[in-house]
Amino acid sequence: MTEHSGALAAHPFWKTALTHRLAVALLNAAVLLILAPSVVELAVELANWTGSSDRARAILAGLSTMLIGYGVVVEERAYINGKLGLYPTMLSDEEEAIDARCHSTGFAALSLGLLSEILFQSIDLPQTILNTQAIAWYLLLCSTIILAWVCVLLVLHACRMVLRRF
Repeated sequence: MTEHSGALAAHPFWKTALTHRLAVALLNAAVLLILAPSVVELAVELANWTGSSDRARAILAGLSTMLIGYGVVVEERAYINGKLGLYPTMLSDEEEAIDARCHSTGFAALSLGLLSEILFQSIDLPQTILNTQAIAWYLLLCSTIILAWVCVLLVLHACRMVLRRF
């Protein structure tokens, strides 16, 4: 019997499964299933640039919003465990390490999602405030690179969750 066997029995399975490290890895995989092909689509869009940023901005808007939401949820794993009644009963050194890793990864995803959004949203500002017509492609490229970076971050985070390398 492990240290937490009694604690697990005291909580419904869905509560412990919801924030388990493998559930976090599965959430990463689900986000990556949307994010990775979208980054490829953005790269193709930029490679075939026609001067219109409508399609790229629509993709970036969805992805940035998704990453902001993902970042908040993963960042607050410890808080969620507390609200589900899992902490302090199930709190251990390993859970604290998972929480710390989730907090830093969630914060990174949230911050990078916001940065991506700032870059591509600046294209929509009136040109009298900020003339972005000449640099729209570069702003979209930077947003795409940021999202590609988040893909790498999520892969690393998922691997850490699966392999217990917190």
